[in-house]
Amino acid sequence: MQIIRRTVKNIADKYDNLPAHEGLAKTQEVIYDALESGQLDTTTIAKKVFSDNLTAKMQYQEKIVAQVIDKTITIENKEKYQKKYRTQKFKLDSGSEISIPISIYQDPSKVEFVNNLNGQCL
Repeated sequence: MQIIRRTVKNIADKYDNLPAHEGLAKTQEVIYDALESGQLDTTTIAKKVFSDNLTAKMQYQEKIVAQVIDKTITIENKEKYQKKYRTQKFKLDSGSEISIPISIYQDPSKVEFVNNLNGQCL
């Protein structure tokens, strides 16, 4: 899963339309949702994280294949990963860290991020 997160961050850094923190947050959501079934599909991550950018999606899939990761990953210790991925953590430029439970983070009526024109989050 660490390889997947690194790959998403590298690809997101290359494209201006998807900030790396948003890509990693979406990746964490997909991983958390996959814990129930015990199977993580790398193409699902590509679809959800890079949904509107075909080039980024293809580059992600190429890098995943190049790193010899199976398309479907079996998650062995689900409880460990549920504990790790049940909160979404953000580290602000000021050094402060915010932790939001994933169930609240996924509810758009409770959490919203607004970016300035220069790309910085308000």
